[in-house]
Amino acid sequence: MMGRSFAVAFTSLMLFLAGTPSHAQALVGEYVATCENGRSYPLRPIAVSSAGEIVTARLYTAPRRAVHVRLVPMGLGYRYAGRGIWLDGVRAEARMNFGPHRWVGCVVQAGAARGAVSALN
Repeated sequence: MMGRSFAVAFTSLMLFLAGTPSHAQALVGEYVATCENGRSYPLRPIAVSSAGEIVTARLYTAPRRAVHVRLVPMGLGYRYAGRGIWLDGVRAEARMNFGPHRWVGCVVQAGAARGAVSALN
């Protein structure tokens, strides 16, 4: 009986979140940074805030190689920082930094991770 009530509550929650695009997208979606170097870097959420923001994620840089990144509070835009790499951006426009002097321009898209994952191929 307990398992059935949990399943009903979980289904209700998912139906509620499906009506709220920002929450549903952040909870179940992936993001991809498609960059000027011809590569795509999937960002897979680990933890999502109640406001629908990705707090921590895995940023895939190569097949089976991911860097744990964390949201760093910024005045304008966002920064996901990890060991030796960080992604700075405002809305869809972003810059992938591979150190203090190496960067590449990127466009971040939601939900496109399944189609364009050159870092995973």
